[in-house]
This record gives sequence, C-alpha cells and structure tokens, in this order.
Amino acid sequence: MDSDSLNGVEFLDSISSISKEEWNRISDPKSPFLEYDFLRSLEVSGCIGPSTSWIQKYCVLWKENRFSAMIPFF
Repeated sequence: MDSDSLNGVEFLDSISSISKEEWNRISDPKSPFLEYDFLRSLEVSGCIGPSTSWIQKYCVLWKENRFSAMIPFF
C-alpha cells in the first residue's frame, strides 16, 4: 500500500466519539446540517437515538492516520 491508502473505515454510534475540531475541519461550512454542534444537539435532545426511529451512525474514513472523510447516517 502506498502513503495515499486509507487506514480504515469506522462506524461510530455517537458524534462525541470524534473531536469537534476534527469533524469541523473537514465539514462544509455552508452546510449547517453537517456541523458537529447541530448533530450533537440532535443526540442530546433525544431527537435521534434508540427511542426514535432515527438511529444515528457516523461513517468516518481515516487516511494517513488522519480523519479525512465522514457521512452521517440516520
């Protein structure tokens, strides 16, 4: 594998599993619905989670040991 290869893919149950700084570093500032604070507030308020039909998962990609891509699933 060369240095451009992915290190791994993870599916996280909570956005708090990754730092706010890492998440916002790669999120699109024009899309408030991908901001860490917005997604975290959905979890904390109970709008998403086990008691609803909206179960969150966050797919994150690691490249060169850095957080390099993400997508939330509900």
